[in-house]
Amino acid sequence: SIGDRAFRGCDITSLILPSTVKSLGHKVFQACDSLESVEIPASVTEIQTDTFDEYFDADANEGSGNVTFAEGSALASIGDNAFAGCQKLSSLQLPEGVTEIGRAAFNGCRALREVTVPTGVTEIEDFTFGVCASLREIHLPEGLTSIGASAFTGCAALTQIVLPDGVTALGARAFNNCQALAKVLVPASVESIAEDAFQSSTSVTLYGYADTAAETFAQANEIAF
Repeated sequence: SIGDRAFRGCDITSLILPSTVKSLGHKVFQACDSLESVEIPASVTEIQTDTFDEYFDADANEGSGNVTFAEGSALASIGDNAFAGCQKLSSLQLPEGVTEIGRAAFNGCRALREVTVPTGVTEIEDFTFGVCASLREIHLPEGLTSIGASAFTGCAALTQIVLPDGVTALGARAFNNCQALAKVLVPASVESIAEDAFQSSTSVTLYGYADTAAETFAQANEIAF
């Protein structure tokens, strides 16, 4: 294991962790201002809360942020705020074995452009992708059941999203202030949509089926359907 703040303040540019590491602690890379890339070995099963906090900060880091996962990764869990505020993290290929992504895990990753959520993930937690201002594509898996509060709030570049069949609920402000969001495909499985789910997303049109929660919501909130 790698302990809390293990590399705090180290003047290193890249890091390849050994294949024996299974877990990463809190704020492991805090204030590593020159660190440009990290490769996570296949042996790591969990990234804990705020592991990458204060890493790839826009002001501190001159390089482009890059996190990669070794082939055959055993990663299953990404903790709350794990990558929160990594403002230069532009791309990330999550291992297919991930089944849990914590609250605000990628909140404030302003350079992140595209994400494919692994098939085992069943819930997008509150603020998971909040203020990912450059996010243009998000691919959600079959088996997903809910979108949490403010999960995609402030995703200003997101233009469309397809919610997979099986999603039942959209939380408060789930897509708040997504100014470019024009198309959302809502499956018939959705049973509840928070009144402010699309607050300040003024260009959105919902696509779905007649006599469903999506149509009822659209009519009640004067949203195109």
